[in-house]
Amino acid sequence: MKIFCVGRNYGEHAKELNNAIPDAPVIFMKPPTAMLTENKPFYYPNFTKDLHYECEIVLRMGKN
Repeated sequence: MKIFCVGRNYGEHAKELNNAIPDAPVIFMKPPTAMLTENKPFYYPNFTKDLHYECEIVLRMGKN
């Protein structure tokens, strides 16, 4: 599975993180392990001090 992402397309979030706002959205990939599957719970390590969360929409395309 390949996960393609569009980033820096929400200006307010980029400003919040002190990131530059590009002229066009940034396209990047994430590993398959970035997705929660099979109703597994979300967790983050105890050493995490600065957690940012986002809601993602996934469009799955297959050959069938």
